[in-house]
Amino acid sequence: MTKKVTVINRKGGACKTTTAVNIAAALGLKGYKVLAIDLDPQADLTAYLLPNELSEFKTLTDGFDKQDLSICTYPSTAENVDVIPADEKLDRIDNQLRQDELGILQLSDLFGKLDSSKYDYVILDSAPERTRLSSGALVLSDTLIMPIESYASYKKIATMFKEFKRIKETVNPKLHFGHILITVAEPQTNFFKELETIKEHEAIKGMVLDTVIPKNITFKECMPANKSIFSHNPHSSGAEAYMKVTEELIKKWEGSND
Repeated sequence: MTKKVTVINRKGGACKTTTAVNIAAALGLKGYKVLAIDLDPQADLTAYLLPNELSEFKTLTDGFDKQDLSICTYPSTAENVDVIPADEKLDRIDNQLRQDELGILQLSDLFGKLDSSKYDYVILDSAPERTRLSSGALVLSDTLIMPIESYASYKKIATMFKEFKRIKETVNPKLHFGHILITVAEPQTNFFKELETIKEHEAIKGMVLDTVIPKNITFKECMPANKSIFSHNPHSSGAEAYMKVTEELIKKWEGSND
C-alpha cells in the first residue's frame, strides 16, 4: 500500500520544500519507489528535482485538466524518484476547487488513479498558504511532516492542528497528525536550548522527531544545481541528518500505522 505523506508548514523559512525533496531522495536511495508532487505555485520542488535539460514539460495543472497524472510525471534527478512538477498555473486549479464544491472529490479521484503498485511513497510538498489545494493534500494523505525552525513556526502548530482535526473528523479519518521536524537548528539559539522542554509539551508530546536538521549553507546550493543534498554534497552534515531522519521515519511508518 502506497503511503502518502504531506510536508506542510504555514510559515516560510522552515525548510519545507528542502525537507520534501531530501526525504524523497533519501527514500529513493534506500530502494523505495517514490513520487514527489509539487503543490506549490512557486514550484521550488520542481526546481530541485526536474532535470535542467527538460525545457518543456506538463505540470499538475495539465494532469488535473485531463484527469490523468501520467502525462505530467517525469523521472527526477534523484534515484528512484519521479516528480510531478508545478508552475504558477496551479492557482487556476485552486480557484476551480473554490468554485466547485465537488472539486476536492475530483482531486481525490485523480490521485486515487495513481498506480499503487508503482510507488511505495508519495511525498506532497504543500504550499505555505492555506489554499484549497493544500487542504486537498491533507484530504489525500495518510500522515504529515511539519518542519519548524523557530518559536514563530512552533506557535503556528496549534492553528494547523485545528485544520488537521477538522479534516480528520469530516473527510479523512485515516489522517495521522504525524511528525514535527526541527530544521535550521543552531545550538546557540534559545529555541534550540529549550527543545527538550518543548518536546514535553502536552499538545506535541511524542511527535517531535529525535533527529534535527542543522543549519547548513549547502542546502542553498542545491536548488540551482537541480539536485538533492545527496547528489550535491553527500558527505555534508545536512545529507547525514536527512538520511538519519528518513531512517527514523521509516521505522515509525513501517512499524505502526503512523
